[in-house]
Amino acid sequence: CNLDDNRNDEAPTESTLSVPKGSLPRNPSQQSLSNNSSTSANVELNREGYLFKRSHNKFKTWSRYVG
Repeated sequence: CNLDDNRNDEAPTESTLSVPKGSLPRNPSQQSLSNNSSTSANVELNREGYLFKRSHNKFKTWSRYVG
């Protein structure tokens, strides 16, 4: 009895993973950034702090430190 016959090891195709961008939920900071960029396109956003790599995990993640 081989149970591996029913397994699907293929990677999901892009069409199964695609989600329309407009249907994704946005948090308030994303909404305020999108509103600011549409109303004041000439104003450059000033981001304070710096990015540092959190390397204690298997996958490296970047975090912004403001302080």
